[in-house]
Amino acid sequence: MQGYEDGTITAQQLSSQAQQTATTMNLLNEQDLDRLNSAIDSANTSMKQLNNSSLSTLNGLKNELDNLQGKQENVERRQYESRNRSLKAELAQAKAKGDGASVSNLSQALSINQSIYSEKRRQQSQQQQEQYNQKREQQRREKEKSRINPTRQPSRSTTPEKIIRLEYPGGSVNVGVNRNDEAKLLQALKSAGMRSI
Repeated sequence: MQGYEDGTITAQQLSSQAQQTATTMNLLNEQDLDRLNSAIDSANTSMKQLNNSSLSTLNGLKNELDNLQGKQENVERRQYESRNRSLKAELAQAKAKGDGASVSNLSQALSINQSIYSEKRRQQSQQQQEQYNQKREQQRREKEKSRINPTRQPSRSTTPEKIIRLEYPGGSVNVGVNRNDEAKLLQALKSAGMRSI
């Protein structure tokens, strides 16, 4: 106990060593035994409070991160589990004290907590299904619209495949033609009495 009070041993070490001591030694003084049992209870309570506090801090940080990332279902699950643990602990205390009214109230509270969580899950699932259906309907409408009014493809540039240079007295000109129009152009020029080079 002196080691626990001056900080040289932890609460967990005190609890473990004190329980071993109490079971292996025949204590002569009832007052010493009460003092030892009180120290064990105090150490156990301290560890339990630290455990609860650290779990609460961890869950709070996880909730904050999940909120930022849009993972609402994880937040709701942790809230449900935390409330469930608290209600079960209170129920155990009420049973230990023989408080029938509190036992009944806490049992109902556990049931309602479960119903609330289940209803939230159902609503979230329904909302996700509705969003999925809306997205599918929007895609269907866009597809139907594009089928009725197809988007016009930009016309291909009519870049000539071949350049023909025409010379005439006083100048020359380059004429671009497609390969299948080349013979037609030459025929037209011949008919006009011009020469091509």
